[in-house]
Amino acid sequence: MHPESAVTYPLVRRVASRTFRGLTRLALGVDLGDTQTGIKAMRRSVAAPVMAELRVTGFAFDLEMMCRLVEGGARVEEAPVVLDYEFTSRIGAGSMWEALRDLLTVAAHSRARRLAAARTARTAARTATRAPAPALSVVTPLAPVEDAAPAAPAAQIAAVLPLPVPRGRSEHDDDLLPQAANR
Repeated sequence: MHPESAVTYPLVRRVASRTFRGLTRLALGVDLGDTQTGIKAMRRSVAAPVMAELRVTGFAFDLEMMCRLVEGGARVEEAPVVLDYEFTSRIGAGSMWEALRDLLTVAAHSRARRLAAARTARTAARTATRAPAPALSVVTPLAPVEDAAPAAPAAQIAAVLPLPVPRGRSEHDDDLLPQAANR
């Protein structure tokens, strides 16, 4: 697919290659270029962790590998190739169905990873924004003041710790309650 490549191959293979590239872009949401060129070079440090997690073993193992690399933030670049090869094999209906099946499998795995990552991110965001539960305080009864008339316990506490003025319930009150009380 690279403009500087020198490759001559039959029209059927060109059409199949472009169709697969379009389907790949549509199914995976990333433009991986020509995934089926068969020539790939990469750093072991980048590829090894991904290789251990590949699930597709057939036609599209390299497609899954490239998809995972791109999802992980790796940069994929295409380089020109020179291919002087006489194609003697034909693309049959069976191999086309296998390629489509593998592409859909890679897309399903990719979608599952994205959904799991989104769930993890939402959980982390909820946990990070959740206010900590208030600490439990132990209140001991106050001793009555000798010179004053005995007061009700609420009055004794109010003299030391002003209580909030009761107000109408608002949507923000639930944010102030401990999480267990909201359930």
